[in-house]
Amino acid sequence: MHYDLRNTEECGWLSNKFIRNWDTLKNEKYPLLRTKFNTFRYLILMTQFLALLNTVFSFSGPVLVSQIIHYVENDSATIEDGIMLIFYFVLSRFAIIVVNAQSSQYSVRHFL
Repeated sequence: MHYDLRNTEECGWLSNKFIRNWDTLKNEKYPLLRTKFNTFRYLILMTQFLALLNTVFSFSGPVLVSQIIHYVENDSATIEDGIMLIFYFVLSRFAIIVVNAQSSQYSVRHFL
C-alpha cells in the first residue's frame, strides 16, 4: 500500500503546469529548459539542497574522528568533551541516514 498522492504530485496537475509555463516561455531563449525548471523548480532545488547536506554530513565524519583522536591524545581533556564528540559523531551519522532516505525518496518519486 502507498499513500495517496497530493494534487500537486499528480500527472494531470504537473502536465497542466508544464503547459501553462510552456505557453508563457515558448517564445523566449531556451524555452524547454526554462519551462522544465519553472515547472519542477521546487523539486530540483530540494534535491540539490539534500545532496549538499549529504556532502556536508559525509565530510563531518572524518573531521569528528580526527577530533576524537586529538581528544584521546590530550591529557587535559575532560570526559564531557569526549561525550560531546561521540554524540556529534552519532548525530552526523544519523543525519546522513535521514538525508539519504529523503533524497532517494525525492529521486524515486519525481525523477524516474
